[in-house]
Amino acid sequence: MSEEKRKCPVCAEEIPVDATVCKFCGEKLSASSKSQVGGSVKILELYNPETAALWSLLFTPVFGAFVTKSNWKNLGQEQLEKRSKTWLIALTAIYIISILFLNEGICSSLYLLTLVAWYFIECRPQIQYLTENKIDYQKKNWKSLAPKAAGILIGAWILFMILFVVIGNLFGGPTLDYSSSETYRKSCEEIMVYLAEEIGGKEFGKKLQNNDLTEEEEKILAQVIVLGVFLDSEHDENLKEAIDGMSAYELLDFVNENYYMDVFGELHQKE
Repeated sequence: MSEEKRKCPVCAEEIPVDATVCKFCGEKLSASSKSQVGGSVKILELYNPETAALWSLLFTPVFGAFVTKSNWKNLGQEQLEKRSKTWLIALTAIYIISILFLNEGICSSLYLLTLVAWYFIECRPQIQYLTENKIDYQKKNWKSLAPKAAGILIGAWILFMILFVVIGNLFGGPTLDYSSSETYRKSCEEIMVYLAEEIGGKEFGKKLQNNDLTEEEEKILAQVIVLGVFLDSEHDENLKEAIDGMSAYELLDFVNENYYMDVFGELHQKE
């Protein structure tokens, strides 16, 4: 009678089903999905990785990486658990950086790319491992994990908003939002208020009334005025796309490099 075999989850070589160490790669393995505790049989409790893949559509693959990491830990697969932990850290960093610094289109593409990559490289192998090794396990209830995931998602969003404000102030102030007419109007107001505070606010106004501005201050004032006129002007679709997401200082540089205002207050594009 031939000895029952299973595949090593790390090197994919066939080994005895009850082996605790792979003779090919040295990986420590769980001998069975069941363990003897006080004379009774304890069944492994795992999250269903297929369901985790579906939840990841809502909670991002960061959630899925956490689930697969938890499963590998319960299966005693230290090396694979470390790999899932690497995915967890990398995906978290990628999403935070992309949301803060990339536009919406690139963020959406990056999300889909990482979701597909995580599924085929990390999630699917776990599904195959459980199937090929005929591991009998009890599915963990999602009710306790889903609220935690929702809490993490809300917490991450709050953290993102804080980082967005902090980084925005460090790297050029509030940004222009052209997603709707209302958000555009509001972002224009925020940008002009921000620039007014940056150039001196009330003190600058007093100096202007007393005609006591330096040459440099007059130049800055002229640039801000040109920007204000530009923001009140009509923009075609190409221009909207070009300036959407620009910070206050990026807009200031863009407008003063490409536009000028004549003595009648009319805005013209530089040739």
